[in-house]
Amino acid sequence: MLLKKRKEIPKELQLEFNKIQKGNTSEPVIKYSLSLDDDILENANSDILLTKLEPSFKEVLFNFIDSKGLTDPEVYKKAKVDKRLFSKIRNDESKYVSKNTVICLGLALELNQEDFDKLLKANHDVLSDNSYFDIAIKWCIKNKIYDIEQVNDILYACNLDLLTK
Repeated sequence: MLLKKRKEIPKELQLEFNKIQKGNTSEPVIKYSLSLDDDILENANSDILLTKLEPSFKEVLFNFIDSKGLTDPEVYKKAKVDKRLFSKIRNDESKYVSKNTVICLGLALELNQEDFDKLLKANHDVLSDNSYFDIAIKWCIKNKIYDIEQVNDILYACNLDLLTK
């Protein structure tokens, strides 16, 4: 494994850092001060940090897989998703999954529109009404066309980008 060589910080900049750390600078050091009173800050802190987070993409995906009684290989093969990528999702190594991959997984799971939206939302994606590609995917879901080759045929006929190459 090759290690990248760490870039050197210019000496002048390092000297400035040292001055600031030791407090030997003529420039005033500005620290952040809170302008809100303690009650507001405590309420904000507790409201924000006690809010239940939405389930992660991984959780939503594997809940759907389990509820459908499918195995991982059945899903990633039908979705035409690389086994290594699927493994990264399973092991929480992939923080972001492309929208096309999410769509392929949703099609492989034969999700209805509501569940499809849940899966997309968990990945911070959405099917919008201002994209012909997204409208075509919605149309396929509405008409229960889940086979990726058939979806690609429809996308191709509409002169849109394909899900898979």
